[in-house]
Amino acid sequence: QGIILRNASSFGPHMDSFIRISVGTVEQNEKMVQALNTFFYK
Repeated sequence: QGIILRNASSFGPHMDSFIRISVGTVEQNEKMVQALNTFFYK
């Protein structure tokens, strides 16, 4: 879907269970929210 999630462990200890999500435009943000909703609320 053109969305990349990155592991956040490089940000410090105890961050290995977090992900980093970076978006640029409003349209990209909407696409990311839709993808997360699809993933979590199938």
